[in-house]
Amino acid sequence: MTILEQSIKKKIRKFPWGYAESFIIATGLIVTGFLIEYFTKGKAISPLSFPVNIIAGIIFPSTLALLYFTNRRTAFVKWLTSVPAALSSITAFSVLVLAAALIPQTRSETAMLNELALTHITGSVPFFLITFYLTTILGFTILKKILPFRIKNTGSILNHTGLWIILVAASLGAGDMHRLTMNLYKNEAVWYAYDNNNNVHGLPLALKLTDFEFEENKKYISKVKIYTKEGTVTDADIEVNKPAWVKGWKIYQAGYDIGNGNLPEISIVELVKDPWLPGVYTGIFMLMAGMLWLLVEGKRSRQYAVASRQ
Repeated sequence: MTILEQSIKKKIRKFPWGYAESFIIATGLIVTGFLIEYFTKGKAISPLSFPVNIIAGIIFPSTLALLYFTNRRTAFVKWLTSVPAALSSITAFSVLVLAAALIPQTRSETAMLNELALTHITGSVPFFLITFYLTTILGFTILKKILPFRIKNTGSILNHTGLWIILVAASLGAGDMHRLTMNLYKNEAVWYAYDNNNNVHGLPLALKLTDFEFEENKKYISKVKIYTKEGTVTDADIEVNKPAWVKGWKIYQAGYDIGNGNLPEISIVELVKDPWLPGVYTGIFMLMAGMLWLLVEGKRSRQYAVASRQ
């Protein structure tokens, strides 16, 4: 064993941990996750869905609170609420998100990419482990700032809590989110759509294309009638950035198929249903409120500092 290896081993056994140990742990979680994916051929886990995700959403914060209040004076919990731990978890999470943005998240002809889950990173074991690591750190940090409560910590509490809610809602809601594609033909009501694996899904609503406004490379609008099984009929215009809403489904204009002519024969729309989206929005609003609070408090502090010098 080299001197460097002995030094690292000694540091890891000794609290408090710093940046080196924190980044070693974050890296270890990612490597462990990818190894699990490799040995399970990229099929290690699947997203939680209702009602299991609801139960997990209750148990997780309750367990965090119990662990914090029974162990908050221990060196391990103090490390979890430290800057090195927070920075290592945020960095690791950012690396995985960046990888998901750069690598096409669809099944690849390269088997290794599929087996390492690099084609579905946000649904992989390493992403789960890092998200768990980050939300645990955020949870303990929130509890540390809340008790004892100080008004000066309000902005930080809102920011941390908002981010925690966004991550938890997005993670637990992944199994309940549906993203489907529907092909619309003129004057034909369509009650089904396809997922990414080309499986057919029946729907509680139907869309009928009545007209299609098309300006090449500029703008295209699907004019549709939306039918529900309850018998309601609604007219709607669906554009690329102006979706229609019905029965919890958000309907986007995704594209079109010209076929053999010069004008579109098929309008392609995407239907998205995410019952956990309100939770994500709640977290975003809390983040915005926290940033606004910090801006106001920062301005007050500067004014107070100027006044005290006069």
